[in-house]
Amino acid sequence: MNGENARRPQRKLAFTDLGALRKVVLESLAEESVEIIWPHITDRGHAINDYEMYATLRDGTYEFHWESEDRYVAKHRVAGVSILVFFEIWETPAGKLVRVLTAFHVRGRRA
Repeated sequence: MNGENARRPQRKLAFTDLGALRKVVLESLAEESVEIIWPHITDRGHAINDYEMYATLRDGTYEFHWESEDRYVAKHRVAGVSILVFFEIWETPAGKLVRVLTAFHVRGRRA
């Protein structure tokens, strides 16, 4: 199986335990198994970089998304700026994949 197919998302995974979710996210970060959906982020004019997203996924607090049971939100402050990262976990032939759907800075309030 080539590398592109090995990382192709096949099935979205739902978690009920934020601790288990964090473990999967940290493993995925260590394995560089993260996909950022840049077109959505840049089309919306979100001036955020991958370092800020990775730091938020690594060090932030997690919440369940309020509308979707298989979507999650990571919140963190990096260099005095509040950041939100919306993501999902997908199963691939090579393992788990974190798909960052969107991310942005939050102005005027803490994340």
